[in-house]
Amino acid sequence: MLVSPEVIRDYLIQVEDIPEEQIAIATGSQRDIDGVDLFQATCPIRHIITVQALNEGWDCAWAYVLCSVANIHSAKDIEQLLGRVLRMPNAQASRFEPLNRAYAHVTHGQFQSTAAQLRDALVTLGFDRSQANEADLLVYITAWVARLEQRLGLTPLLVHKNRLPARLAECLNRCAEQAAQRGMRELLDSLDDPASPLTIAPEEVLVAFTPQTAYAPATPYRGRLFTKNLYPTVGEINQPEAEVAVILDALPEVALWLRNLDRHPSSFRLPCPTNNSDWFYPDFLARLTDGRLLVLEYKGSHLEDLDQAKRQIGLAWQRAMKSQGLFLWIGDAPETAQVRSIAEQIRLGIG
Repeated sequence: MLVSPEVIRDYLIQVEDIPEEQIAIATGSQRDIDGVDLFQATCPIRHIITVQALNEGWDCAWAYVLCSVANIHSAKDIEQLLGRVLRMPNAQASRFEPLNRAYAHVTHGQFQSTAAQLRDALVTLGFDRSQANEADLLVYITAWVARLEQRLGLTPLLVHKNRLPARLAECLNRCAEQAAQRGMRELLDSLDDPASPLTIAPEEVLVAFTPQTAYAPATPYRGRLFTKNLYPTVGEINQPEAEVAVILDALPEVALWLRNLDRHPSSFRLPCPTNNSDWFYPDFLARLTDGRLLVLEYKGSHLEDLDQAKRQIGLAWQRAMKSQGLFLWIGDAPETAQVRSIAEQIRLGIG
């Protein structure tokens, strides 16, 4: 639909209650700003409606907000429009944060295309990628709200406007989680490919078994004492995990071991997006007498099916580490234990 300057002027006056003397139209046939010094503080004009003046080189260095209802077809056109409001000459920092920014509102039927063009134009103009992505996101949010308005009408949106940010955040979080899961599936599906993107830098993943590391479990284990545990205390463990600790402590192939703390900044972790975290923290780490790093995860049968992604990424890590690392997935599920005790599973895995 064609939006004429007169339609925009009437909207500003009738809907936004803008005084008519604050509005000027600058087109080929109507030049309300001819002979007007826009830089004078006494100039009443606050809103200028133009068709092609911006493209033809017309400029106003005090323009801080731009709204375009034109069909913009290229990044160059968007860049030219944005350049009119993003320079902010003689600007001084204000305690009112919204005044420290320039604003550009661009409308187009193809929101995805417009978002990409807007992002690229911002980068061309000298903004960093994060700032450009913020503008990109704003276009998508605008599209989201516009679709809701088209589907539900404006009144319900206004009634529930305080709930919209929370629902949008839920939607974005869900999209992020789905994207992470897709990425993990694609990675795991590609691991058997010789051209797999997974690589390991040993200096980044090999554990330094140093007693000086800050190891302070929130709930220390209060059971028996161990001789090969690296630290004076052991992180919280349940009964099956305590059995694992006893076995590791007794095995002659184990030089040192520790209970890996969940979400600790110094803990060993592998990337694995789940509902609760972006990282997988295996239960135990051990340095074997032959120099290998043992990473061990005990899994109860009730969690076996839910955590298969952790198992796959652990095995992928082992393949990438070659002879330097060993990943063991043990538990009481029939398909994992195969009628073997925990001790037998560990001994067989170490070899």
